[in-house]
Amino acid sequence: MTNHTCFPGATKTYVPNPWVAQNSFRTMPRETPGHRPPWESVRDKFPQIIWESATGERAAKTSEAVWKMAWGNIRPATEQNGFVRDYADTAFNGCLFLWDSVFITMFWRYGRRVWDAMGTLDNLYAKQHPDGFISREISGTDGLDHFPRHDPNATGPDVAAWAEWEHYLATGDTDRLRRVFPALAAFTRWMRRNRTWPDGSYWATGWASGMDDQPRRHDAFLTDPPVGADGFHPNFDHGHMSWVDTCFQALLANRTLVRIASTLGIEEGASEFREEATRLAKWCSRYLWDPQTHFFHDRMRDGSLARHLKSIGAYWALLAGGIGHQRLPHFLSHLADKRAFDRPHQVPSLSADSSGYREDGGYWCGAVWSPTTAMVLRGLELAGRKTLAHTIALNHLENVSDCHAKSGTFFECYAPETHAAGIHRQDFVGWTGLAPTSLLTEHVFGLRADAITNTLCWDIHLTDGHGVRRYPFGADTEMELYCPPRLSATEPPRPVIHSTRPVHVDIRWAGGHLTMTAGQ
Repeated sequence: MTNHTCFPGATKTYVPNPWVAQNSFRTMPRETPGHRPPWESVRDKFPQIIWESATGERAAKTSEAVWKMAWGNIRPATEQNGFVRDYADTAFNGCLFLWDSVFITMFWRYGRRVWDAMGTLDNLYAKQHPDGFISREISGTDGLDHFPRHDPNATGPDVAAWAEWEHYLATGDTDRLRRVFPALAAFTRWMRRNRTWPDGSYWATGWASGMDDQPRRHDAFLTDPPVGADGFHPNFDHGHMSWVDTCFQALLANRTLVRIASTLGIEEGASEFREEATRLAKWCSRYLWDPQTHFFHDRMRDGSLARHLKSIGAYWALLAGGIGHQRLPHFLSHLADKRAFDRPHQVPSLSADSSGYREDGGYWCGAVWSPTTAMVLRGLELAGRKTLAHTIALNHLENVSDCHAKSGTFFECYAPETHAAGIHRQDFVGWTGLAPTSLLTEHVFGLRADAITNTLCWDIHLTDGHGVRRYPFGADTEMELYCPPRLSATEPPRPVIHSTRPVHVDIRWAGGHLTMTAGQ
């Protein structure tokens, strides 16, 4: 099923990875491609946004347009590509991307009653090599890796464990969590063995980080494309740097694997991830934080920090729990600083006070991307900054919805200074589907499911009437939620909630807190 011989001699250089032997996806039989009915027959099965305002009307239309486009982007598993499940196409070049697929599954989980998009990640696990490597890009035609595994650009970022944990929180699917753990563990071990320097820090390249052309070195502006004095190219070279986003993604991956192992009662072998997380957290805190800028930066070969640049990638520290309480206010202040990340379209991938920032966003030189915005918002939520997360999410949604109303489509990224598309691909659903689905539901409306405790948390920020029909909760519960209009943010809400099964609902607003049980 899995082809590991597309590069001559590759099989002779594998280092054994015991976790791979437990990866059941590698021997999983291919499922018969499912019959997909036309969009018109399924459109009323997806969640429906209720939002009684002009912004809400645009958002609802944008949300439906995302589901329609996403439905059309489902591709089949075939004998030729060797995939085991039908999958959500990245909408880029006909290939399955590791980086993109993680975020695509995060919005598709709200459409899981219609189609289970987690098979997209199953295909990546099925293509895992005997040493744990998973290519960052796999052909949807013949199923072959686009890179040999020791190419510096061959894989990354290591964020699939995070996606699986988010899916577990939403669904409570312990069986899936148990199945995916070996594949996740094997990949994270591969990253530790093959993407670290002698000091234990992690590296990437522009392509491997997913942020292709971000100017990580201050001297990489000499030509177009930008190449440093020693030939460094931001897309393809690691520059002998410790990459801030890759380090914190590694910390997140290892801590998530510890969390999964604890949930499943797995003890044997799990200590390696606990030890790596403990070591890496100390290293990042000591060597990547700059007390002058109050920010995390890439560490250069000579030990200096790349202070010329504030990358959105530094905010993986929030998700990874890599920043202490004393540093947190300073670190977050950059998000509210109009000279940095608080631009007309929040939050750019590169701060406006960084060398190389472009007002049209370029690609990763300031463009706004839904996946990195999603990462920041979830990190803010975990850090207890839900109001700031709501503000940023609303801004992003308004920009994406306005651009969709003008153009009739979605873009890979967006300009930071205007309500306009970025300079790259359109019809991109793709991870831009996040904006009017999961980001709207979780951070604009404030709904967050915890199927493990059978609790729906609802942080009500809006004063407009708003809610969701056909909200999926847990394995098979469906809810309808509506909050009537309020005169002020401090006025107690009077939510109307229907549920097919009993669910605890924890409601918070600016003026108070209440709990109730829906579906009784």
